[in-house]
Amino acid sequence: MLGIKKYKLNLIGTVESGQKVFEKYFYDLIGQAINSYFVQWNLNENEWNDDAPIILLIGGKQIELTSYQLDFSLTVDRINLTNKLNWYGEGNNLPLEWVKNPFQEINKILYKPIDKIFGIEFGEDENFNLVGFEFEFKGIKDCLCITNGLDCNIIKLHRSTTNKNNKRIQII
Repeated sequence: MLGIKKYKLNLIGTVESGQKVFEKYFYDLIGQAINSYFVQWNLNENEWNDDAPIILLIGGKQIELTSYQLDFSLTVDRINLTNKLNWYGEGNNLPLEWVKNPFQEINKILYKPIDKIFGIEFGEDENFNLVGFEFEFKGIKDCLCITNGLDCNIIKLHRSTTNKNNKRIQII
């Protein structure tokens, strides 16, 4: 899946369902810092493959976040960063590798303690789906926001706005 040997997505429908499964992980992240993060890098184009998981290394755990179609997946310690990547059989035609901390803007949050974690839902009426997570840090104005950009990942520093279609729900 996604060019990663033996990897399977764990799609989460809502913040509530994700909280039930991962509550202990979320709780353990509070006070910890993101030591580093990894993204897949396309060596031919010298650019980020935003279709692949974003991996956060926090307190000895590897938190793997990814958008897949209109859904969102969260896994813990399932991706081996040393395995060769093979994007849907492309092999050497699409050489990919994991790259550590490639975005200067995002690097501002490294080694800052996580203060709160939020789930982001999008929808209307009673039909809302999890589309990402935000990590809030002590002493930092913006949040690390990893969300679904319609079948690709978005990673940036900002706090989600809430309205009738966007919910920002505190998990911990």
